[in-house]
Amino acid sequence: MTTFADFSTAYLSIKEMEGVVSLERSRFALARLTAHFGTLDLADMTPGSVHIYRRARLEAGVTPATVNRECAVLSNLFAVAIEERVAEKNPVARVKPLPMYSRRDRVLTPAEMDRLLATMSHPLHSMTILGYETGMRAGEILSLRWQWIDDDDEVIRLPDGATKSRRGRLVPLHGRAWKLLSALPRTGPTVFSGWRHYNNGWVRACRRAGVEDAHFHDLRHTFVTRLRKGGIHHSVIMAITGHASPSMFLTYNSVDIQEIRAAVAT
Repeated sequence: MTTFADFSTAYLSIKEMEGVVSLERSRFALARLTAHFGTLDLADMTPGSVHIYRRARLEAGVTPATVNRECAVLSNLFAVAIEERVAEKNPVARVKPLPMYSRRDRVLTPAEMDRLLATMSHPLHSMTILGYETGMRAGEILSLRWQWIDDDDEVIRLPDGATKSRRGRLVPLHGRAWKLLSALPRTGPTVFSGWRHYNNGWVRACRRAGVEDAHFHDLRHTFVTRLRKGGIHHSVIMAITGHASPSMFLTYNSVDIQEIRAAVAT
């Protein structure tokens, strides 16, 4: 018998050895999944088990997009379990993703950023500035190595395999981001060595700052929207953020009410 809780620990270890960049979101998804499935034998889990889990999460007020991401982690876990011969089938394989009728377009205002940063200390303070000024994903920031920072050209050179798409890219540094990285002590191979639990600190900081409905990933939305409003061509922004297609880029680009009013007033 292999319980879900036991294999979820093994699964994370396997992914860490594979060098997966964005593990933090998987950790949170697995925490929710383990709370529900923890004592179950993997062999006893069925598509019906997945449907019950999804219904419970939706009734708890979780968005369909989040539930779909959690089920994607669950599916990947079973794919690994099958490879390791501790499961014979994937109960998620025949479960269709939940329909999603809206996309998240939260953009933080400069005032909200000021309030948030005032409540934070390093390393969360530094991570937040870097996310706001570069549009980098949390996983990319957490795995950032000092050797990838080009002091001469003032850019971060993310190599192949260090990004979600597995394709390398250049991330320009300026203003607060460059000053921040220049001032941090280089005590290990990674900039934020050994610090993974940023999300709990982020939630507490938002609560203290009175900033509602804000995720760390919204810094990426904010970065894209800010550059687009500044007149930067979308192809340049896509090169910086690593968006592979215009359709994916558009999900991170928000148009606010002031822009709409300005458009019809011309």
